Amino acid sequence: MYIGEIAPAEFRGKLVSMTQINIVIGLTAAYFINYWILQNTNSDAEWVTAIGLKQYTWRWMLGIEIVPAFIWFGLLYLVPRSPAWLIYQGNYEEAKRTLSKVVPENEIDTHVAEMKLSVEESNQDRSVGSQMKEIFSKKMTIVTIVAFTMAIVQQSTGINAVLTYAPTVMEQLGLGEQAAFQQAIWIGLTSILFTILSLVLIDKLGRRPMMISGLIWVILSLGICAYGFGSAKYEVTDKAIAEMQHIPDVNKLSSLVGVSFATDIEFKEAVKGVMGDISARDNSSIFLQKSAVLNATLILIGILSFIAAFHFSVGPIMWVLLSEIFPISVRGIAIPFFALLSSTISALTQFLFPWQLANMGASTIFLFYGGIVFVGLIILYKYLPETKNLTIEEIQLKLEKK
Repeated sequence: MYIGEIAPAEFRGKLVSMTQINIVIGLTAAYFINYWILQNTNSDAEWVTAIGLKQYTWRWMLGIEIVPAFIWFGLLYLVPRSPAWLIYQGNYEEAKRTLSKVVPENEIDTHVAEMKLSVEESNQDRSVGSQMKEIFSKKMTIVTIVAFTMAIVQQSTGINAVLTYAPTVMEQLGLGEQAAFQQAIWIGLTSILFTILSLVLIDKLGRRPMMISGLIWVILSLGICAYGFGSAKYEVTDKAIAEMQHIPDVNKLSSLVGVSFATDIEFKEAVKGVMGDISARDNSSIFLQKSAVLNATLILIGILSFIAAFHFSVGPIMWVLLSEIFPISVRGIAIPFFALLSSTISALTQFLFPWQLANMGASTIFLFYGGIVFVGLIILYKYLPETKNLTIEEIQLKLEKK
């Protein structure tokens, strides 16, 4: 929202997209750190024992996030106040000083005049209730439809579930724990690469073409994942049992030798039946690794393609569009509201993912995500306008005409 207010129209897309780049850089850094921690848990070094790295592995993986959070909090004090808010307060001179840091001197008065006009034309009642009423007013119908669709679709792709549970998803491919964490790093690097590509192209290709083509790409990628997991089978062999003798009572799996399971759900239930809930859960990774017969390369390509498609399109572009399609009069409430909606969908998706994986299976999950994205694609194809190189005020006029 802040960047959308102060950035010149020709650079706004790139600058707002930096939000997504910062997110994926943070996620990738977390993957590297987690992999480094996991590698060192087997070390005999004194410092590993002293800090309890092996005993508290997951606590260290989560606790290390405190460091960048404190750095971010400190840097907030260097950010000047919003020029739009300053104009609302009648503090035009300070608004000009803020704008002078980011736009050419000869454009400052134009920016201020446009912001003043937007303020004067808006309802002077600035309560949260009045702003929400304006967001859901008839003249804002198209804007609200676009914003709702983007906020729901962005997180209903399942992106944060895949990113959060990347090692678990990789274990479904039959990879071991170490390899799963290693492959998760490739997910992070793919995220960075295609977010940067989106940043470079967004003001050249335009928001609408990248959003529509990106969602089609997302659907195709999710389809590849669904097909890959759907065509898999799971078989316990005598060789696999011999390689898992370190697991207590592993010979109980002999009753499953010669049985072919069509889905991961059937396989997990069968293993649970002979090994018990605790052993089946604690050793799920190695059981899948030794028993999965699937095209891991195809599924990995599908997952990386999905990650690339998301970060090329709906990932960063949603934030760009949210900063552009709402007038100043409601932007301060609208963007946090739809960000909250997006975050709520994200939290719900991540919360349900382990349950879905255990009860629906990987193939069904990816089909479910793809179906939601398809519905969103139809809505955005109909209503989403192009906003490239337009001022915020020109975008408002374009949307009102629709």
